[in-house]
Amino acid sequence: MRQRLLFYSVLILLYYPCAGSAVAVLPEHDTTAHVLNEVVIFRYAPPALPAEKYSVGTQALYFKSKELAPVQHFNLSDYLQTQTAIHFKEKGKGMQSSISLRGTAASHAVLKWNGFNLNVPTMGESDFSHLPLFFFDEVKVHTGGESVLYGSGALGGSIELKTLPKFNGGLHADIRQTIGSYGYTFTGAVLRWSGKRWESRSSVLYTKAENHYTFANTNTPNHRRDTLKNAAYRNWGVLQEIYYRAGDKHLLSARFWYMDFYREIQPMIAMNDSPAHYDDIYDRNLRALLNYSGEGGAMKWNVQAGYARDKERFHEDIIAAGKLVMMAEGERVFGKWTVKAGLHGEYIKPDVYAYAEARNEWRNEVFVQALWNPAPRWMMSGGLRQTMVTDVQAPLTPSLGVSYIVWHTATQELKLRGAFSRNIKVPSLNDRYWNVSPVSLQPEIGTEGEVGLDYAYIRPAWFLKATTSAYYNRIADWIRWLPSMPINSVQHGVIWRPQNVGVVDCYGLEVMAQAQRQWRKLAIDLSGSYAYTPAIMREGTRPGDTGVGQQAAFQPKHIANMVAKSTYEKTFLQAVVHYVGQRHSTDIFDVLDPYVLVGFSGGYTFEFEELFLSLMCQVNNLFDADYQNMKNYAMPGRNYMITLRLNF
Repeated sequence: MRQRLLFYSVLILLYYPCAGSAVAVLPEHDTTAHVLNEVVIFRYAPPALPAEKYSVGTQALYFKSKELAPVQHFNLSDYLQTQTAIHFKEKGKGMQSSISLRGTAASHAVLKWNGFNLNVPTMGESDFSHLPLFFFDEVKVHTGGESVLYGSGALGGSIELKTLPKFNGGLHADIRQTIGSYGYTFTGAVLRWSGKRWESRSSVLYTKAENHYTFANTNTPNHRRDTLKNAAYRNWGVLQEIYYRAGDKHLLSARFWYMDFYREIQPMIAMNDSPAHYDDIYDRNLRALLNYSGEGGAMKWNVQAGYARDKERFHEDIIAAGKLVMMAEGERVFGKWTVKAGLHGEYIKPDVYAYAEARNEWRNEVFVQALWNPAPRWMMSGGLRQTMVTDVQAPLTPSLGVSYIVWHTATQELKLRGAFSRNIKVPSLNDRYWNVSPVSLQPEIGTEGEVGLDYAYIRPAWFLKATTSAYYNRIADWIRWLPSMPINSVQHGVIWRPQNVGVVDCYGLEVMAQAQRQWRKLAIDLSGSYAYTPAIMREGTRPGDTGVGQQAAFQPKHIANMVAKSTYEKTFLQAVVHYVGQRHSTDIFDVLDPYVLVGFSGGYTFEFEELFLSLMCQVNNLFDADYQNMKNYAMPGRNYMITLRLNF
């Protein structure tokens, strides 16, 4: 009986995410929609209109609350680096962390929180070190250009963060304390109360680190050991959520999120002992979100209103922007067709010291998407989105996708999929207005094709899945900030200006696999991922540009990950291996060595009726590798963390 229950649980979890996720084993007469509806029986799920199901030719990775819970003292970039082959460019531990999805720039990934775009309007991107995993219940990574699904900026993919109600009745709490090397401290608490109709969730956190670790100073003749200075940070945040449901098919939610972040700016190693070069920076981020979703008959709908205020202070200079967002979308089933349409309006008001003139901006979008299931083994999808931006001509973005189950048995399935999309990134406010009258820049245009093969094998005590994806993404008018003209004053150096640099090709291969085995009380889970990611400039800004034909700066061609986890009753052990291949700096002859990071963690949970007390110990960079993620920025050696978690 226990084995049979495990078998059906794994089957549901595998197919729950969406039709476009990699693999599933189903009877031939069933469809994806049937399985998704059945999940509601096991837990409350508010009506949702997931975008990724309209892209059946691509794949999405899902990390649920059970996987996130042991490591919620991490920030988002720390976690994704241990679980995926996604590359992050970091200027030190806890410093700025920029994502690179499939070789693209940080501004080519859309980051959303419950459907609300978190990318800062001034920069057009997000700092992933600012995102505490503690506040989120689920994380979804959708790789591949899908501007038709997520709007401007999704040339490389999207990340979505979700907070969800549970309506499990009564009062529940989750409190954790982590301490670690280099003065690291994390304190977090969640208090959740719910009745039949209402739920309130209050979350608060505080974290800090001194970051006074030692490193090999490669700017000295003998690479002497120095102690890092001016690299401390501290931040705190609060998230308040209130949910009201009118039946199982209507949900009203209100969310308020505030983050306060102070950070010393870690100096380059050559400036480590030069206080004159030390700096710090303050960030304040406020988000408020009101959402109503419902379902009636064959129709679902979702309406959202939101406000964001992002403010950064450097010295006495202010970089800030307010953003007001309205969104409405609806979805209807017509036999074998599912159609979704919507509109999105965004009004941005910047407050930036370096803009030559204040310029408010509208960004509006209208879209339609369709999913067609003509036969049990076939699924096809497509969509169109039109973006309209003040003083910018943006083209129409289409997408097409198809998947076909080429082999199917009671325990195995092999699926072939493919996708094509055109994607855009509208220039950010800084691109257009920094220190000059509005700059005439073209939107970045990406054209991407992808093919993939997914395999699944399921038995009562076995689970195996593997996915392979090959893609080609040509991005025209890639925007880069380059030195424009010298200034006579040595103090100011050169002026940097954004430019459309020509054509960049991002292509490659991604492989992921996972295997799970259960023996009564013992469970083993092995997973791995590998990404081969050339990102090559094909056309430069001037004749003789040395970057043409070369890999993009700080972008590794090879990156790999392996995770091994075992659980026995209330004990778990986990080992993580993370490999990053060689990269070069902006000088193509200046090569950074590859590195391997190994982490190990273990924990035990004590149970006292309805009270759970968990203790976890963690070692990062187990073999004390001396490495640099970005040129001339020190990273920590071996370090330790201890976490105590209490929940009821």
